[in-house]
Amino acid sequence: GEQQFVDGAFVPELSDLASLDKGLTIGSLAEALSKADPQTVKALSRALPARNDAAVTLNTAFMGDGAVIHVAEGATIERPLHLSFVTSDTSAAIFSRSLVVIGKGAKATLIESHEGPAGVDYQVNHVLELSVGDEAAFDHIKIAREGDKAIHVGTLIAEIGARARIGDFSFAIGGVLFGLCRRVLSAPQAEEVTQDVFVNAWRKRDQFDPRKGSLAAWIVGITKRRIIDQLRSERRHSDRRADLQPNDATADTLVSTEPDVEAAA
Repeated sequence: GEQQFVDGAFVPELSDLASLDKGLTIGSLAEALSKADPQTVKALSRALPARNDAAVTLNTAFMGDGAVIHVAEGATIERPLHLSFVTSDTSAAIFSRSLVVIGKGAKATLIESHEGPAGVDYQVNHVLELSVGDEAAFDHIKIAREGDKAIHVGTLIAEIGARARIGDFSFAIGGVLFGLCRRVLSAPQAEEVTQDVFVNAWRKRDQFDPRKGSLAAWIVGITKRRIIDQLRSERRHSDRRADLQPNDATADTLVSTEPDVEAAA
């Protein structure tokens, strides 16, 4: 499932919440609070922020919307969930909060992406509250593609049950990777490939060897291989003339240029 937020507000028509996995419910925080949903109110008050945390205090005072995700006890959500936060080209201060409740023994992966325009002064204050039940497993992958003049403050508040496992992975070169994908793929394909790259990088993190290069370069290598796989898949399933399809050598050439990942990281 994917939830799309523009300037902090949930946009149902841009979201894809059809055919959700069994045991998964996704909704809007603003809607849940407007209905005084007792489960949401209880969960929001369960994980208390550290004292004198100005960012969380401001977020609590001004939060407008966000996601509410519940994964039922024992459920396994196969597809990664995606919360996409996009800032438009208007200067603004945006306060959003998302609540994720993972039931006992459940498993899920969440991708949280933030992006906005270059050359625009805007501020984002986002809080992610997690309640992870006993023996549950939850992976959180955050991708930041904010504009060059943006200020982004992110806070993670978690209540973790006994023998539960949480993985948290944040990376700020999402824009570089998306740009690399966009050279040869459509925007939706580039978005999908970028998300896949971060999920695969997290799941294969034990394979990273710092003696062979930087983490950023390792992830770029994963990205290139994923782009080539996508191009080959398109060629196999397309009815277009063969001479219009990129061959394997062309695919390698199209993604051969190294982006400045060290500067971006």
